Amino acid sequence: MRAKKIIGYTLIVILVVIASIWTLDWKSYASQISAIASTAGAKAGFAVKITGEKLSPLSFSANKIELASISLPTVELALSNIKGRINWLSLATAKKTFSVKADAYGGALESAFTFLPEGVNYSLRLDRLALEKYPLFSELGLTGLLFIDCKDLEQKRGGFSNGECFIQLKNCSKAAPLKHHLNSLGIPLSVEIPSFSALNLTSSLSLKGGSLLIKSLSLDSSLLSAKGKGEIKSFSKSPAISASLAISLSDEGLKRIGSFLPLISRGVLPNTRKSFTVKISGRLSNPSINFK
Repeated sequence: MRAKKIIGYTLIVILVVIASIWTLDWKSYASQISAIASTAGAKAGFAVKITGEKLSPLSFSANKIELASISLPTVELALSNIKGRINWLSLATAKKTFSVKADAYGGALESAFTFLPEGVNYSLRLDRLALEKYPLFSELGLTGLLFIDCKDLEQKRGGFSNGECFIQLKNCSKAAPLKHHLNSLGIPLSVEIPSFSALNLTSSLSLKGGSLLIKSLSLDSSLLSAKGKGEIKSFSKSPAISASLAISLSDEGLKRIGSFLPLISRGVLPNTRKSFTVKISGRLSNPSINFK
């Protein structure tokens, strides 16, 4: 009989706790989350705006989240139909886990975050982002699909330290040439981007100890094909690059780009060269570029 009473009282306590949780003012907590996100974003160099946020004991949702780089206005990210879920069992451990799903520029984004005392581990998957729906790519007249899959990313106080990423562009094209000014990216230069079609790119990246390893890069388009690899050391501090890229121009590529080869190679390449290698070395802020 006593055991039954104890069980009964325990169930009553549990029900009271659950009822208390459900009757909390979750709307005010949701606005606090927006304020925390804005503060954290500012520290990382991003302006964060959340609209239509809702918080419940089991999940978080929002109509839209907008992130914009404070220093580079063209770098932005807008997510809609956001749904986040907290792994409540993880709250009892040192590894707090939170997952997010959202729509992004015609595609879908999925991410999972694990908060640790020393930093954050997370994964990110971006599936079928339509380039023509992203403002910067749309301005350049690009169409195509972008895929990004990043796993085991580790971010600590000093920046990103480890992780693996796979990037893929499918059926990228540009219908007409465009003269584009790079001032918005902090580069006082304008370049003409020629038209091209059927561009496909794949790249495998690895981040280890703060250095970015470009394990492979493969590109194929109507103008050229290229294969390369390289490394950017001390990626988050004073980066130095060492990379090589083997390029082969198609007949159409030679016709459109060939006349620029002597200029960009400082006289090393004639305007009739279809295959050549580009090697980049030195500090990323002022690299040495050699053609062969």
